[in-house]
Amino acid sequence: MLAAVGYGGWQRYQERRDTAADVVWEAGHVGREIDDSFLIFDAKPLDGGMLRVEGSAGAIVTVMTGRMGYHFHKTNHELVIGCIKPEARDMISALSGLILVSDNPRGRRELDRMVATYRERSKLKGKRPCLKLVGNELNDPRVQLTGPTRVVRVTQFEMLDCGDLIAGM
Repeated sequence: MLAAVGYGGWQRYQERRDTAADVVWEAGHVGREIDDSFLIFDAKPLDGGMLRVEGSAGAIVTVMTGRMGYHFHKTNHELVIGCIKPEARDMISALSGLILVSDNPRGRRELDRMVATYRERSKLKGKRPCLKLVGNELNDPRVQLTGPTRVVRVTQFEMLDCGDLIAGM
């Protein structure tokens, strides 16, 4: 009985430790709220050294908004960017970069699993995953950006099959 109580206490401790913020952003760095859906075209892990944390700090993803994906899906159901397709230039112009970060260890592990799932699916030529994302844009001097890239502190996300997401639009 005592072991069960001790184990329950340990689990609660681990839960609090996993979800406690260990990266803090100044109020001036936290920007507008984001609540949007994106089609993922590439995903890579983000090195933890940037946020001074062990392991992965999040993910670097190349995305297109769900609304743009819906527009291109009408003529290109696989959402493949092929040079011979007439809409290739428009599709490339619609891509942008997101650097997804979390302020707690659990969130960073979940983002890391999202990257691994994307990599696995792309290797197997599986269905393109989409991402429903809630968070805030960050203007953090620790992150150097190039091109149309935004840093987003993720508070909640869900990975879906793009067909499910686009069908709901």
